[in-house]
Amino acid sequence: MRTYFVLAVATAALHAADIKGTVVENQTGHPVARAAVTLESVPGASGLRRSARTNINGFFEFPTLPAGVYLITAARTGFAAVQYGQKQWKSAGMPVTVTENDAAVLNIRLPRYGAIAGTVLDENDVGLPDHDVIAYRNTQPPRPVARAKSDDRGMFRISGLEPGSYLVRTAGKQYEDISYLPTFGKESEGVSQAFPVQVEMDQQVDRADVRPVTGRLFMLTVEAVTVPPNPSEPLPVTMTLASELGREMVQGNVHRFGPMPAGEYEVFSQAPLDQRPGFQGDYRKVNLNQDTTIKFVLHEEVDVLFTFEGTSVQTGNPGSIQMLARRKDLAGPGTEQVLKLENNRAHLSAGPWQLALVPNPTFYASGFSGQRIQQSGNGRADGWNDFTGGVGVRFALSGNPGAIHGTVKSGADPVIGAPVFLESEDLEPARRVSQTLITRTDVHGQYRFSGLAPGNYRVLSSFEYLTVDSTAMVQPAAKSVVVENTHDSQQDLDLFVLP
Repeated sequence: MRTYFVLAVATAALHAADIKGTVVENQTGHPVARAAVTLESVPGASGLRRSARTNINGFFEFPTLPAGVYLITAARTGFAAVQYGQKQWKSAGMPVTVTENDAAVLNIRLPRYGAIAGTVLDENDVGLPDHDVIAYRNTQPPRPVARAKSDDRGMFRISGLEPGSYLVRTAGKQYEDISYLPTFGKESEGVSQAFPVQVEMDQQVDRADVRPVTGRLFMLTVEAVTVPPNPSEPLPVTMTLASELGREMVQGNVHRFGPMPAGEYEVFSQAPLDQRPGFQGDYRKVNLNQDTTIKFVLHEEVDVLFTFEGTSVQTGNPGSIQMLARRKDLAGPGTEQVLKLENNRAHLSAGPWQLALVPNPTFYASGFSGQRIQQSGNGRADGWNDFTGGVGVRFALSGNPGAIHGTVKSGADPVIGAPVFLESEDLEPARRVSQTLITRTDVHGQYRFSGLAPGNYRVLSSFEYLTVDSTAMVQPAAKSVVVENTHDSQQDLDLFVLP
């Protein structure tokens, strides 16, 4: 019996495929040890997924694989993750095809993220020490992504940056005899005059110097009084200060924010209830033009009741409905969170929010209202919806979503494992739950998107992109598709390749 087992294993090994290779640093070619390498089959195949670590020589191996088409990804802390076969960073990886008794040998190069370096200088070009410097994505509003502190010579380095356009800004700083306003690179207080810095992978941008402007700074002191004022145990209070250039979050019943320049700010205070579920909190807008103290007397937040109406709820599984929420303040959209619904109720702290349904292939949101179902002529409810407060919201749900399917070809041949991107033309980017939907073609070169709300869409297939934005979706190869209720639209695609 044991002999037969050994023979069976040996026979299987003879007909198995093998994928192996090395992971090296992109710039130097040095082996990268302890890199995480993952392998997964393309959609519609075996569903196989494996992972491995490179050894001290950067070597990895996936032995005894069934014949198939696989996607390979490598990553290690300090490097950008890479899919094998990428033409450049932010392009999609190419699948690896192996047949029985086949062996593929790969070389994967890991690039490092970019960096910005410079000096914080005073009016005499002398370095200013211990000064906070923030890198912002050059968006509207700018989005802070990383920060550093200048050393004793005023020099700073901000690392771990993806390629793209950035703005560099110092924070407000009070020295013994002078105060400096938050200032963007090239001595600009406002975003409109800020000097953008272009960051590339494996590169460091030098001489991104900043000369902060002198001026008046102010302190904002916030005190929060919980309910009841003297609970059995002190209740942890979370305070958030938001401006057009980011958020600052702290813990404590009293905090002094600043020093800060004059301007518009929003303050959120939140704490749990004493021995009960839920939140207490308050929210306030502040026009800061002098040292200011404000006092919050927190109040219990009434749970928000979510009402869902439509055939998909009546005949389907109400538990399949999931809600997303995110803050909406001066700093722009906050981090998404999944709301925990209990009896269709959820805790939301004070202040403006945006709400959306987690996409589901069996239904879509056809209407949204704070008080009653309302559907405007062009108002899509399947994106982010503003919620400024109240005791309840309602979603109308339709159980008749549409779908799009098709085949991706290069010439006359179907393309396996090709990325396919879908964008809604009716929802402005700020309201999209996902900027684009992404899938890959299966072993027959076919793709499918389901659970779509009626409307106008664009669809594109290309290995040139890992993710896309609306600029990329205007390529000639992108096709416009109209989706209707219950209709499964077919749209075949030609694989797009940059010239």
